[in-house]
Amino acid sequence: MNKLTKFSISLLAACLLLSGPSLALVQAMPTPSLINSGEQTDNANNGDAAVSPTAGETENGQNDQGENNQGELEEVITDETVSAEELGIGEPRLLPDSRFYFLKNWRRGIRSFFTFSKVKKAELKARYAAEKLLEARKLAEKKKKAEDIKEAAENYQEELDRLKKAVDKIKDTASTSEKVGKFLDKFTHQQILHQKILDKLEIQVPTSTMETIRQARERHLVRFGEVMQKLEDKTQLKARLENTFREIQGSELKDIKHIEILKRFEEKATEEVKEKLKEAREEMVQRFQEKWQDISEETKQKLDQYVEEIKGLEQRKREVLEDIKSRIRGAGR
Repeated sequence: MNKLTKFSISLLAACLLLSGPSLALVQAMPTPSLINSGEQTDNANNGDAAVSPTAGETENGQNDQGENNQGELEEVITDETVSAEELGIGEPRLLPDSRFYFLKNWRRGIRSFFTFSKVKKAELKARYAAEKLLEARKLAEKKKKAEDIKEAAENYQEELDRLKKAVDKIKDTASTSEKVGKFLDKFTHQQILHQKILDKLEIQVPTSTMETIRQARERHLVRFGEVMQKLEDKTQLKARLENTFREIQGSELKDIKHIEILKRFEEKATEEVKEKLKEAREEMVQRFQEKWQDISEETKQKLDQYVEEIKGLEQRKREVLEDIKSRIRGAGR
């Protein structure tokens, strides 16, 4: 038996070990978080997502800071809530604070090793990044130790770096490969949702962890621009973004949040991508101006409060608001 055959058998044995006795042993132990800890539970959209509290809230209808959400605009709650289902994954159960978390990472590593398509591998890394971001959110919701939340946020950043490396190995672009185009459709949708989660996560975590979340958000913005520079057909970027924002559900004011997120991406992107992002943002502002007349008067009165309550950098939010207001006034609305 040669070395290559032995190596292959060893890997196969590891796969069988993870999917069989070892997980059965773990599940038999009296640790609630390990029940159904297999990949099917973590990655499938299960019933828990439908019955669990709204993201960012506890079972008692309070947010993660112990304050009641009753004073918060319904539109803000709607536009900031991101479910695991929207990201195409399941709500995480086995979290980084568990002593058995290494099994989850081991399984991820084996699955990645046996994924040979470069595009599929990039899809897998994007999925793992989403999973690790939700793991950090779950730890914050459960009010776990600041060190655990910080570690989870760092895990997310490291996965973003792995995603970038996987993307670098792809030879095709969206203009030459349908698979790359489909990857970018899903990737773009996910990354907008990531920014929403990170915004809310920043105010959910202990003060000592806030800077780590801000760093994760900044790295995420940079990685988005790098992926787009590498894979995107720049002539199609605006259309891809328009389709993505159209698909994301929200209130009548949701475009304000999306315009602000576009501005973030624009600030961190390369010059070529930046220009297309700016064009997309300008068109979104124009469309919001045009639909303003059809928005209910009740909702119009909430514009300032919406901008005040929605998460994000105050200066950037104010810039977006003033731009929109000036255009509305200019159009005689």
